Amino acid sequence: MEAKQMIINSRKGGLGGSDAKMVLKVGRRGLSALNESDKRRLAVMTGQVDYKGIPTTAAMQRGNEFEAWLAKNVFYENTNNHRLNVKTAFDFDVFAHADFYLQSFSEVMEAKCTVDTIEETIVKYEAQLQWYYLLGVSKVTLIHCYQSDDFSQWNAKTVEKDYQTIDELWNGLALINEFIKDFKYVEKEEWTDFDLMPFENEEVQLMYNALCEMKQLEKLIDEKKANLLELMRSNNVKQLKSELYTITYVPEGEAVTFDKAKMLKEHPEIKESDYQKKSKKSDYLKIVLR
Repeated sequence: MEAKQMIINSRKGGLGGSDAKMVLKVGRRGLSALNESDKRRLAVMTGQVDYKGIPTTAAMQRGNEFEAWLAKNVFYENTNNHRLNVKTAFDFDVFAHADFYLQSFSEVMEAKCTVDTIEETIVKYEAQLQWYYLLGVSKVTLIHCYQSDDFSQWNAKTVEKDYQTIDELWNGLALINEFIKDFKYVEKEEWTDFDLMPFENEEVQLMYNALCEMKQLEKLIDEKKANLLELMRSNNVKQLKSELYTITYVPEGEAVTFDKAKMLKEHPEIKESDYQKKSKKSDYLKIVLR
């Protein structure tokens, strides 16, 4: 917990390995690549807003458990979450907390538990892995485990130093350094998917895909229910039973409801507000599929 709090505290005053992807896209595409999440991150760094933690996804939790397993079973405890810094002329710190750092070899061992191959994971985390080289280490090794595998089945691969990517990271840092000199953060109430962080975008996409599938299933269910309703109605079947379900035919009838409008019209002396009850409602999402 102390190590985690140390990492959280470092969010103010500097950019770390978790910010490398943002820095790299700015280095490659310019400041126009900054989205709302990026700007809020820079507002945290410059002390304009407080840091707010992000929810831990199942994939993140699996990664945390993998790192903890490695710390207990493979590496010495004192190699875990080592802070690395590099001296710059920027108005903020440039650092990283290495999963594992072998000081005598100047080697960072970065742990990732993913659904991808080790080669695909190196590409996916290119910015973060090259960030360590920017900080001056001699070697970066990725320790990889598939999310579905036992942790003991991990493997490792050396990450080759990419000088072009490192130059692009430095360019991104320089652009951000100029940007924050006059940066005043103003919170937006309306975002687009461009403003989400990559893992947030992935979560929203998964939710959207699930909702679309549910919508198709609901349509299919409605069609099958209509067919079954007609079958039971025309054959005068009251109930259909199996080991898996019980389906009961409910004939048409009348529903009795209270006509509030008529009552208030016939009894103008009654004030509706006198009989209103206020109750707290939880916040929720209204989702419209397009």
